[in-house]
Amino acid sequence: MSSSNSRVTIKPSASFSDTCEWADLASTTALLNSGADPNSNYGEAVWLSVTDHNLPLLALLLARGATPNAQDLWPQNAAATAPPTPCPTNAVSAPTASSSTLPVRNSSDSAWVAYQARHYGSPLQLACLLGQLDTGRLLLSKGADANCQLGSFGTPLRIARWHGDVAKFRRQEITNLLMRYGGVDEEGECKGKLWWGGGEIITMNGVVIGKRIEYRDSKLS
Repeated sequence: MSSSNSRVTIKPSASFSDTCEWADLASTTALLNSGADPNSNYGEAVWLSVTDHNLPLLALLLARGATPNAQDLWPQNAAATAPPTPCPTNAVSAPTASSSTLPVRNSSDSAWVAYQARHYGSPLQLACLLGQLDTGRLLLSKGADANCQLGSFGTPLRIARWHGDVAKFRRQEITNLLMRYGGVDEEGECKGKLWWGGGEIITMNGVVIGKRIEYRDSKLS
């Protein structure tokens, strides 16, 4: 009789990305020690660690050679033929996709990775969209591009200011973090300033859609 506490055994045929998705750090480490490429399938494991908010996994991958700029591994990003979708400057939004358009991750193809790279841009941009301060700090400390403009939401700073379902205090923390790494928005209007908060609430037909942000000169110690 099997015990309900029995440990799930990773099948030998499981891919590196599958093991990462199962959040099994021991097995992931064993695969890396056996020569697994942390950047395989266009950096899929890094994307997984951000979407799952798995900081220990991300730290392990980056320590073992994964690039924090996984977006650069996607071939189409090297020679994009179309500009990113324009980003509104006065509205908060979150990524939306119907079940028929959002790819399901499958280790046998790269459609899921393609969606991440084309829609979100970079792992850092996705982390900002999800309000993951700790993930953003780790990625930036390892060399993530603070001003990547790929994807549908603009630079990381633009995302931190306007996009995603993120609490006000966390927006401030992420914005200030990005500023310390040289982050600017598309117009560069925030350079040398930190988010102070406050500002006019913007409504449309009685519904709050955003907030104008006040800035003051930064005084970094």
